[in-house]
Order: sequence, then structure tokens, then C-alpha cells
Amino acid sequence: MSATTSVLRNQIIRSILVVLAILSVAIIGFSVFQYFADKNNYEKGHQAYLQADCGTAIGFFEKVIRSSRLINIGQYPQLAQLEKDECQIFQNAFNLESAGDLSSALVAYLDFVMGNSSSPLVEAARNRIAGLFQTEKIPFIASEASCTLTGTLLEKNLIPNQETNLPLFYFACGQVYEKINQPRFAITLYQWILTSYPDNPASLMAETSLLANPFTCQESETLRQSIIADRTDFMPRLYYGCGRKYEENADHANARKMYETFLSIYPNHALAKEVESTLARIIVEQAKASNAGEIPQPESSGSTASGSAQIIFQNDSPERIRITFSGTYSQIEELDACSTCTKYGIGQAPMYCPELGPIGQYTLPPGVYDIVVESISNNTITPWAGNWNLIDANEYYRCFLLTTIQK
Repeated sequence: MSATTSVLRNQIIRSILVVLAILSVAIIGFSVFQYFADKNNYEKGHQAYLQADCGTAIGFFEKVIRSSRLINIGQYPQLAQLEKDECQIFQNAFNLESAGDLSSALVAYLDFVMGNSSSPLVEAARNRIAGLFQTEKIPFIASEASCTLTGTLLEKNLIPNQETNLPLFYFACGQVYEKINQPRFAITLYQWILTSYPDNPASLMAETSLLANPFTCQESETLRQSIIADRTDFMPRLYYGCGRKYEENADHANARKMYETFLSIYPNHALAKEVESTLARIIVEQAKASNAGEIPQPESSGSTASGSAQIIFQNDSPERIRITFSGTYSQIEELDACSTCTKYGIGQAPMYCPELGPIGQYTLPPGVYDIVVESISNNTITPWAGNWNLIDANEYYRCFLLTTIQK
């Protein structure tokens, strides 16, 4: 090897070493610069993260995560990724709240609390949930999803001022269940409000909704045994409203049961006369539908005061009977059984009334009436019905001999 070649080789080596040195310095310099840039962006993002300003924090974290680096100095990209992931979940909940989807926001905040228990953002999420439980917002945070999480909200003590807010939330959930055709769940919530928080403002709304729910009618006797029955006018309104609902659905048997119960318990109620009139009409309709026997109108048997007509019924049957008048004026009366009287088969009744049984005298305004006589001590006996024109100032006498027909 010549001296010239040796010198040239040494120069190349020195050049390479210089270049390598320059590159090393550049790489180290760039890495140090990137380290401080990452540190600066991470710290700014971390401060925003600690303040639950996730919109700002995510921007800084993404600068750390997306930046190019030759040498990874420090753990800032990893830390930024972890905190960004938490912030992203929190921010999604915040975005839902900002967009007005409060029920979804409530579920999302709760999911964050449950899934990130060690995060500094948990307290912020709890505060956001508390902010959703404001009187004006509660109707909008209830949904099928959020209502099913009530137990978790209570377990984590996330419902502030429960004495006020919990009944309102349960009522809102009841409304949700009604809308998604789950009325029995709604009834349970309304009953809970009325039982546990009878003086809460939500109780008045719960009472109205409970009375309007058609399935409540099936719970009428259970409700009558509960503390809810002590609410002013609750049970009369329930029986009356259920009677109307059943009647609208042509369920005359249950409508009649509701009206009869109303009159037996609340005979002096302000609605009693209206209920009696409606019940009388239903009894007539049922009698006609059952092919009731005909009661011919009797001849006038005397006179009475002008402006009225008087009907005298004598019950010469061994059955306690009910007499229903439906027409210009409606009236329902009962007559005790005749203890010494007997039943008659078809064609066996005597020509004249034995005149042995109890007597009832009823004064009605003149007019045309449908009249039904039925046994209330034996429901196997077919009722009898008639259509009578009661003339002013006339008195009518009718003896009732019960002819039994087995159904």
C-alpha cells in the first residue's frame, strides 16, 4: 500500500467520523428538542386534563402522540395516550350534554365513573351528574337506559338532594315506561312515590298518572288496602275513572263492578248521582242483552202529588232484589227478601199477589223509564225488564213474584 493511498484512507475515515459526529449531535439535539417539546405539550395537556378541560387536553396530547422522533426520550407519549383515552371518554359524555342529549350524557358519565375509578376526572364526572339532577332537567335525563341504572346511581351516591330529586326522577322514569308501553313498571314507580314521598311535588303528578293508567284498575282492591287510599278523594276517583275506562271498552261487567263498589262505599259523594245514573243504564243494557223477561207496565192504582209519579213495589219472592229505574231520572233501590214466600216455576205463579213481602215506595219525575228487577242474592236468576211510561200524579203498584230460570 502506497503512502498516498494510506493518507487517502485516513482522510475518508476522518470524514466519516466527522459526519457521524455531526449526525450524532444532530440526532441528540433533535431528540433533546423533541423531549422538551413533548414535555411542554404533555404538561399543558396534563394541566387541562386535571381541570377536566378535555377539549384542550386532547389537542396537546395529540401533539405528543403524533410527533416524529428518532429517539424516544421519556415516557410522555405513553402518558399522553393514557390520559387522552380517559379524556376522550369524558369528552364524549360532555359533548352529549352540550348537544342536549341529557339522558345519554348521564349514562356516559356514569359509565366513566364506574370504569375509571382511579382517574382524577371521576370527581368532575360526579359533578356533571349532579348538575344534571336539576328540577328543570330531570324530565330530560330519564330514558329506558338511565332509569335501569337508578340502583347504581344510588349506590354511588350520585343523586343529590334525594328527598326532592329522587321522586322527580322516578316520576320521569314512569313517564318513559308509559311511552315505551311498559305501564306496569310505571305503576310500580308511581306507587313508590305516593307511598314513600306523599308530600313531594312529584306525588301529585304520580297520583294523576296512576289514576290515568288503565292497568291501575286491576290493582284497585290492593290500592284500597294501602296507605295511598288515604289520599283525599283518591279511591272515589279511581273507581269512577275505572268504570268509565271499562265502559269505553264495552266491558260492562267490570264497569258495573266499579260503579257498584263506588256507590257501596261512597253513597254521599258528589259524583254518586252521576255514577248511579251510569250504573242504571249499564244494568238496563245488560238485562236486554241477557234476554230478560218482560215486566208489563201496571195500570195506575191511585194518585199522588203533581209533578211526580209514585211506584210501589212489593217483593213477594224469597230473593233479595234490586230495582233499577233508568230514564228522566235514575235510581237504584234494594228490597229485602220475603221470608215466608216461595219461588214459582213458569206458569205456576198465583193470579193475585200474596202481599206478604217487604214494600218499597219510590217517587220519580214523570217520564219514560227502563226498569230492571234482578236478584242480588242469586246470580243464576235471569233478570226482568220493562219500559214504563209514568204519568204525572199517578201511582203504580207492582207485586214481584220471582220466576226462576236456571242459566
